[in-house]
Amino acid sequence: MLKKGTIRNFLISSIFFGFVVGIIFPYYSVLFTNYKDPSLELPFAISCCVAGISIGIMSYAIANFTIIKSVKRLILKRRL
Repeated sequence: MLKKGTIRNFLISSIFFGFVVGIIFPYYSVLFTNYKDPSLELPFAISCCVAGISIGIMSYAIANFTIIKSVKRLILKRRL
């Protein structure tokens, strides 16, 4: 059976990767956008981080419902 630590590590990795993308994206988007007001930069950066974390959580959820559950079923069938 898959270890709980492996699944937890995948969750943490997904969230961390999403957060990193959320941190990097505002700096990258400056090349293509102009802010109407400089005071909007911080809310935009925070929104990017929240969106990145959300994507990481959704990535984990999709993997959990598709791949991880299938692997668990295969492991159980093999034991029988």
